[in-house]
Amino acid sequence: MRLPAIALVLVALAVAAGPAAATPASREAERIESLRELRTWIAPHRQGTDPLHRAVHADIDALPARGRVFGIDDDMLSLAARLHLIDNARHTIDLAYYIFRRDTVGYAVLDALCDAVRRGVDVRLVVDSVGSMHPTHAELKALDDCAASAGNMVATNGERTAHRARVQVVLFNAVSNVSGRFRAVARKLANRLRENDKPPISVRLNRRSHDKLLITDGRFAEHAAILIGGRNIAGAYFGLDADGSPEPQAYRDLGLLLMPAPVEDGPHVGEVATEYFQALFLHTGNKRLKSREPARALGFYRREQSRMRDARARLESLETFVEAAVAIEADIGANAHPVSARLAHELANLTNRAAVTRALANMRENPNSIMNLLQGLTDGQAVRHIRVVSPYLFFARFPPRDESPVLDEARALRQWLDKDAGRRLDIITNSVLTTDNSLAQAIIDLQMAPMLLLPDDLHRRWQESLWDGRVDEELVNSAAWKRAVGNPQIRFLQTGRADSHHVRGGDTQYGWLHAKFITADRRGFIGTANFDYRSRFLNNEAGFFYDGAGLSRELGETFDKLATDSLAWGSPEWLETRRALIESRGMRAFTTRWQRAIYGFLHGFYLSWLF
Repeated sequence: MRLPAIALVLVALAVAAGPAAATPASREAERIESLRELRTWIAPHRQGTDPLHRAVHADIDALPARGRVFGIDDDMLSLAARLHLIDNARHTIDLAYYIFRRDTVGYAVLDALCDAVRRGVDVRLVVDSVGSMHPTHAELKALDDCAASAGNMVATNGERTAHRARVQVVLFNAVSNVSGRFRAVARKLANRLRENDKPPISVRLNRRSHDKLLITDGRFAEHAAILIGGRNIAGAYFGLDADGSPEPQAYRDLGLLLMPAPVEDGPHVGEVATEYFQALFLHTGNKRLKSREPARALGFYRREQSRMRDARARLESLETFVEAAVAIEADIGANAHPVSARLAHELANLTNRAAVTRALANMRENPNSIMNLLQGLTDGQAVRHIRVVSPYLFFARFPPRDESPVLDEARALRQWLDKDAGRRLDIITNSVLTTDNSLAQAIIDLQMAPMLLLPDDLHRRWQESLWDGRVDEELVNSAAWKRAVGNPQIRFLQTGRADSHHVRGGDTQYGWLHAKFITADRRGFIGTANFDYRSRFLNNEAGFFYDGAGLSRELGETFDKLATDSLAWGSPEWLETRRALIESRGMRAFTTRWQRAIYGFLHGFYLSWLF
C-alpha cells in the first residue's frame, strides 16, 4: 500500500505547484498547431473578414534577400529546382499556378507533392479554373487523396507533432462554382438589411489568377524559398513535350528564386509571400476540390497516382534532367545575388468595378499595384537605361470623357528620353514568327510599336497600308520612316529572324517568348505580368521589384541573348521577314497577311481591352 500512497503525495505536490512551464519542445509543437490552423481553408460564406481587402491595403516593405535568376536557357534547371524545393520542404508548401497541365511535368510535380504530404508536409495548391480547365480534375482529387496516408507534421526541432499534414486544393474563381454565385447574390441582399455588412462574396469569371508561384517553408526564415516568374506547370515551359520528350519549339521563359536574408525585426520575404498566398487561397470565388469515396472505391485515384509515379520516373530517366538535378542538389543558391525585394500584385483587379472606365483610378487605389509602382520606378534615380521584355507589351492610354489622355505611357517614355540624349530604352517582345497570340500581336504591330516610334502621320499611313499584308513601299523607304525606326535612343526588337522554320526554307526554331521583366539600371521587376491590358485591368498578377546590381547584370545578359535572335521593328530586315512569312503557307502566314483586318475588328469593337 506504500507505493500508491507515495504516488498520491506526488500528484498532490504537482497540483499544488500549478501547471508545469512549457518546454521548448511543447512550444515548437504549439507553433506547428497554430500554423496548421492558420493555413486551414475557410468556406467563403463563413469568412468574417475580406482577405483581399487586407492584402490590397497591406503595408509591404522592401526586404533583404538573396536572388537567383533561372533564365531562358535554364529550362531543366528551373524544373529541377521546383522538384528539389518540394522534395526538401520541411513544414509547408504553397503553390499557385494559372496552368497546371496533365502531362509529364504536371504529373511529376503532383507525385512530388504526394510524397511531401506523406512525410508530413502541409500542402496547399491553387489552380486557375480557366487556365487549368478540365471536366473532372481527377489528378488534383488524387493528390487530395494522398492525405489519407499523410504523415505527422514536424516541428523545427525535428520532433514529430500530433498534427497530420493535409492537402488542400482549390480552383480559383471556379467556373463550376454555381453555389458560390447564389451565395454572392444572397450575401449582397442580406447586407442591405444588416447594420454591419459581412464581406461580399465575389465570383467573377472574367477575373483570373495568372500566378506562377511556389513557396516552401514560407514562415521559416532559415528554410524559406520563393520561386516566381513566367513558367507554368506544363512541359512546354521546360523544353518538353507532353510525353516528356524534348520539344525545341518551347516557351522561352524566366523565373526568380528568392531566399530570405536575416532581418532583425519584422517579417522576412518568405512571410510576406505567404501572406499574399493566403489572400489568394481564401478568395471568395474559390471552390475546394476533394476526393470522393465512390471514385476512390472504383480505383480512379490509384490510377492517377500511378500516372504520377510513372511521370516522375520518366522525367528522372532523362539525362538532361539528371544533370540539372545534380547541379541543383549541389547548390540551389549558386550565383545568388544580394537584393532588396518588394512584393507587388494586382489583387484589386479581382473585385474592381468598371475595370476599363475606372482603370487609372483603380490602379492608383491599390498601393501595391505592379502597374502603379512601375510609374515610379525611375523616381529619385538617375536612371539611364531601361530594358523591357514582355511577350505582349502594350502601352496604356487612359482618356477621360473629353478624350485628352490622362496617362499616355508611350508619350511619357518619349518625354523621359527627350530630357537626356544619353538615355536609352530597349524593348523585346514577340513577332509574328514567335507569338502564340496573333490577336495580341496585331495590336502590338499596328498600335503599340508605331505609337512609340512613329509620329502620328506615319503611324496613320502604316495602319492604312497593310491591307492584304502589302506595305506602302514609298512609306517604308522614306527618310522620315528610316529616321523614326532608327531612333538611336529606342530599340524595339521582336524575336525571330528570316531563317525561322515558319518561313519557307528556314530551319531555326526560336520558340515562343514568354519571359517578363524590366530593368532600370540596378533596379527592376520580375513577375507574371505581361504588361498588356488584361494584366492591368482583369487578372491578378504578382512579382517582385528588386534593387541589386548583380541581378540586373544577369538580366541584362539574358536581354542580350534574346536581342541576338531578334530584329528591329520596321527595319528593312524585319519588313523582308514579314514578306517572306506571308508568302509561306500556314496559319501564321494567314494571320500576318490579314493583320490589319484583325486589328480593325479588335479596335472597332473595343475588344483590345481583353488582351
